[in-house]
Amino acid sequence: MALTGPDLDHLAIGVRSIDEAVRLAARGAGGGPGQVFVEPSWRGVQVAFAAGIRLEALEPIHDPRDDFLTRFIEHSGEGPHHATFKVPDIAARLDRLRGLGIEPVKVDLSDPNWKEAFLHPRLGLGTVVQLAQPSGQWSGDPPRTDEAEGVSGEFLGAELHGDLEQAARVFGGVLEGAAREVDGGVAYSWPGGGSLVVRPVEEGAKPRVERFVFRVRRWPSDRGPLTREAPLYAGPATLLRLHADEDWPVGR
Repeated sequence: MALTGPDLDHLAIGVRSIDEAVRLAARGAGGGPGQVFVEPSWRGVQVAFAAGIRLEALEPIHDPRDDFLTRFIEHSGEGPHHATFKVPDIAARLDRLRGLGIEPVKVDLSDPNWKEAFLHPRLGLGTVVQLAQPSGQWSGDPPRTDEAEGVSGEFLGAELHGDLEQAARVFGGVLEGAAREVDGGVAYSWPGGGSLVVRPVEEGAKPRVERFVFRVRRWPSDRGPLTREAPLYAGPATLLRLHADEDWPVGR
């Protein structure tokens, strides 16, 4: 299916081991293993879910071309790293960002199969944002995943603390997310099933990802009762696990 507008494709975490990340995602949120891929600075895997978006885990490799991921883990520990939006015309989106006084970083339009650019966390959105224009092998939708393959969870999106004005410009404007008010903030949603809820940063705190949000369709009885909130590695971000009949985001 051709991409007609921006869409939230996946959220990514930086980890020391993608194998361990897949195991934890399967046990803690009902995800399943996906395709492993290797780049000059990291190896990664996109964990599949029954609905919504995907979770991408990135692991540094030895002697990388760019040690950004190693530096991230050393500074922040394992946890949320970026949100990736696929767009049909990245040059047009970059022009719109620059028209707002926002200068993207690490702009690379040289690969016809994957043109990309990033928005630095200094912008205050609560996360690094990647814009990507895929083509060729990267242009198709991910394979459909269902419970028959052992996947029982849905990855719905994330709750962030960030600059509400910048979020409106970027998520609501440039990236065309459908906005609606929710408790204490604004939710932005995209056709592919992903949402980002942005609430203001508390005084003295930094913009950040607060929670990754999952809906668990089926919870194995041998694990005891479903704990609604669980740690996401050792950092401040957590998992919010909803029951099968719960809606999110909830708002007006």
